[in-house]
Amino acid sequence: MQVDMRERQLNIRLSEEESGRFERVADHYGLNIAATIRMLFKEKARELGFEAPPNLAEATAARARAYYSTPTTPKKKPAK
Repeated sequence: MQVDMRERQLNIRLSEEESGRFERVADHYGLNIAATIRMLFKEKARELGFEAPPNLAEATAARARAYYSTPTTPKKKPAK
């Protein structure tokens, strides 16, 4: 696996609430915060049409893990 060297750095100040939110979302995907931010921005860029959709045959293991680990809410049985 080749790792791209990043040349630009972004610094951001977060409140405790924001920091907790970042950590919870990153934990959900099994990624660190930086990788999660990259993933979410890439998804949004595709959604907005700025980038082509992904080739599913080349999906990363982390993305597949995140997709299949998303919890679903069981449907309630209708009341009689």
